[in-house]
Amino acid sequence: MEQAAPVGGIRISHDTYRHVRGVFDVAAEPPLQVKGSTEPIRTYLVHRAKPRAFRVMAQGIEGIETRMLGREAELKQLQDAFRSVAQERKRAAVTIVGEAGLGKTRLLTGIPELD
Repeated sequence: MEQAAPVGGIRISHDTYRHVRGVFDVAAEPPLQVKGSTEPIRTYLVHRAKPRAFRVMAQGIEGIETRMLGREAELKQLQDAFRSVAQERKRAAVTIVGEAGLGKTRLLTGIPELD
């Protein structure tokens, strides 16, 4: 892996990618044959850290995205709170409470990234 990385670059395996997904901008590379492995492995080149990245634990099937239904008002409230904190540079706390399966974790994927 180390020898296959570009000069000054970082190449990671799919196992590592699963742990850092959402924290770095990466590009998928063609499968790579590495010493000690009988099969080629999926690898990624790390480009840069994402600004203010959230670590979101994977749920469901990787690569499949589903929309959140019926929670537009709650999502808007959370987005407004996030934008307010970002613009005013003041701290705030938001508590999300609900039964299992209502989409509390999914709200995190609707928060805008700061540039």
